[in-house]
Formats: sequence, C-alpha cells, structure tokens
Amino acid sequence: MDHPYKSHTILIACWPTLEAFGFTPEIRINNKNLLLVKSFKFTQKFDTKAEAETYALDAAMKWIDDRTPEFLPKA
Repeated sequence: MDHPYKSHTILIACWPTLEAFGFTPEIRINNKNLLLVKSFKFTQKFDTKAEAETYALDAAMKWIDDRTPEFLPKA
C-alpha cells in the first residue's frame, strides 16, 4: 500500500510472522523523483495487518517530519 506525504511516497508492506501469528511491517520512503530515501524493517509484531500498517505509516510520517528542511525535496 502506498501513501503520498509531503513530496514523498510511503510504501508499506506487512509480512505474517511465523511464530505466534501476527504481522511485522516494512516501509520504503521515496522522494517525488522516485529515488529511495529510506527503508525500515520493524521487529515489532502486531495482532492485525491494519495495526502494523498504521504503526508503519505513523513512523514514516514522523521520520519525514523530523528531517531537516534543507534535505527535503522542494514541492
């Protein structure tokens, strides 16, 4: 699932865990030129895919918001 946010595209994938059921998210953040900016794999396990996606989206938006303005692509 992908989400546009401040000249970036956040791509979220959730993988089922092998032990004790659940999901772990992974995100890739691209700038508007489709260059990979950052990739995260999480170790947290969530009961549902929706919970994993929500956590990953919030984390990605925070990472984008916390970057210094000089490194953000111009809108």
